Amino acid sequence: MKYIKSADEEYILDDGENINDLGKCTLKDAKKVAEDTSRKNNKAIFIMKTVGYVDPEA
Repeated sequence: MKYIKSADEEYILDDGENINDLGKCTLKDAKKVAEDTSRKNNKAIFIMKTVGYVDPEA
């Protein structure tokens, strides 16, 4: 296993039931998507930034 540091800003939205990987975008874009989704689903949305991940194949 190898830890791989994320080179770009990558964001994930989580409402407790569904996870939406936004991929590479800015925090401003992630915030806009989170606000729209929160209004639509009437749920709190968490914005998480990916700083790295563990690759089990490496």
